[in-house]
Amino acid sequence: MSKIGEHFEKSPGSPHDAAFKAAFQKRELAKRFFQICFPEKIVRQIDFRYLKLANRSYVDEKLKDKHSDIVYQTKIRGKTAFLYILFEHQSKPDFWMIFRLLC
Repeated sequence: MSKIGEHFEKSPGSPHDAAFKAAFQKRELAKRFFQICFPEKIVRQIDFRYLKLANRSYVDEKLKDKHSDIVYQTKIRGKTAFLYILFEHQSKPDFWMIFRLLC
């Protein structure tokens, strides 16, 4: 079985989520995504030499466990920075999505 196939079996949620997570854990694909999708002004400030997967689990201010989809750590202007990738595959528009993302 391929690594992507194994990832589908281990991942809760939809196969779409598993496919995106498997793909964007590949450093070069994520790097290219950031270079294409971020504004050029921001891309010029990211030091991609330091781009690496970061811990996706953390504890919020209310001491609750949280888990992110894909998080990369890098440096921007010499300081540690985190780039977060979230793909939401939805069958219909969700008016409250922007508020869910803020949480």
